[in-house]
Amino acid sequence: MKKIIVLFLIMIALVACADGKSDHVKVVELTNFSTMKKETERNYTDEYTVDIFNNAVKHAMKVDGIVDVADPMYQFELADETYFLWLFEEDKEGSIMNKSDTHTIYRVTERDTTQLKEILNK
Repeated sequence: MKKIIVLFLIMIALVACADGKSDHVKVVELTNFSTMKKETERNYTDEYTVDIFNNAVKHAMKVDGIVDVADPMYQFELADETYFLWLFEEDKEGSIMNKSDTHTIYRVTERDTTQLKEILNK
């Protein structure tokens, strides 16, 4: 019986760790899709900031149609995935694209966009 309980607890722990959330985020500014600006790397480990990036990805909505975009402003790494990020001052909603799927873009909610801008404009 003890073995079953231990196995059950291990399974719960593994499922909890596999929720897709990350405990850190790395952000760099870009000049284009393949070139990073020098000395712009920022690493965040505080829960508040990491949650904002996690929520931006989680709540983003897929945009239908063919993607034709300007060079991204940022690239960020979160939970073993890399994303491009566009945050234009005049737009209320930003955009993200998973680096492994450059044919699909996602619209970031207005709330998440505002929070991302606050973090990245510091």
